[in-house]
Amino acid sequence: MQIVSLAEQPQHLAKLAYWHHSEWSYLYPDISLRDRAESMADYFTAESVPKMFIAIDGDELLGSTAIDKNDMDTLPHLTPWISDVYVNPAYRGHGIGTALVRHAMEYARKNGVQTLYLYTPGQESFYTRLGWKSLTKDVYHNHPVSVMHVQLAPAAVAISS
Repeated sequence: MQIVSLAEQPQHLAKLAYWHHSEWSYLYPDISLRDRAESMADYFTAESVPKMFIAIDGDELLGSTAIDKNDMDTLPHLTPWISDVYVNPAYRGHGIGTALVRHAMEYARKNGVQTLYLYTPGQESFYTRLGWKSLTKDVYHNHPVSVMHVQLAPAAVAISS
């Protein structure tokens, strides 16, 4: 398994958009599959955020995660966020989600992020095992969610003499 940027493997965009829409359209009922796919073009930027990572095995798409500037419009002061953590159901339970989240956390840390946020409608125990802590409970688009955060250790700084 490899974890790479979606920008390196853009042929997976349509499948990802379909997966994400199928999984989370209840949270965003006004967003069509087409809108979702078009908004994912934001991940093809050279900037460090937003960024989407995918897990692949050869040509097989296994899962995804992203780092976004904001993922909850009701909490705009919190940034950046991990979002779109998804693993193909056929591959769940094999550590792919854990690897994706850890990859995104390390990427954020290397880019100077000290705190990451996420919200989840039901996967608190998964994120707690990875070091995340509950920040608050909220209702987002009429659904209860847990808002969580993780403190990242600063990246090592090379000291030259």
